[in-house]
Amino acid sequence: PDISDDGTRIAAVQVTPGGRSELHILSAKDGTLISATSSPDINLFTDPKFMDNETVVTAVRLNDGEMTLAMVAVSSGTITRLTPASFNVVGYPCVYNGMIYFTASYEGNDDVFVLRPAGKKIYRITHGPLGNYYVNAGHGKITWSAFTAEGYQLKQVNEKDITWEEVT
Repeated sequence: PDISDDGTRIAAVQVTPGGRSELHILSAKDGTLISATSSPDINLFTDPKFMDNETVVTAVRLNDGEMTLAMVAVSSGTITRLTPASFNVVGYPCVYNGMIYFTASYEGNDDVFVLRPAGKKIYRITHGPLGNYYVNAGHGKITWSAFTAEGYQLKQVNEKDITWEEVT
């Protein structure tokens, strides 16, 4: 789940015993349901993050098993795909300064990527031999967990020092 910047709303995923998945927006004050979004094309919503008070970014698994990042308009329930659908696993988004950081499997490894929604360009910003997860961006730094032989290790880089490798 995630909480909106103004602290009034919570984005959460509900999965019913029958397997139906919905993105729920709840009141942070009393937990009442503000909106529920579903799609016949989407099997599972996961890792919702508010972009602003009216927009949520979420990883979704489609019915055929492909995944994509999607943007959901809270008021209308409109779902817009942000990345091409693929069988690469996508998840753990972090929204910061209008960019969406996330982990995805690509070319045999899990790395951190950045999506610039305006141009829909995707950039890889980590290259690790074992996997990079749980990215967090803020205050000019990008931080993530890198898997090592001794468990997860925190890595951090200054935002200005990132190598932006465009991925098609």
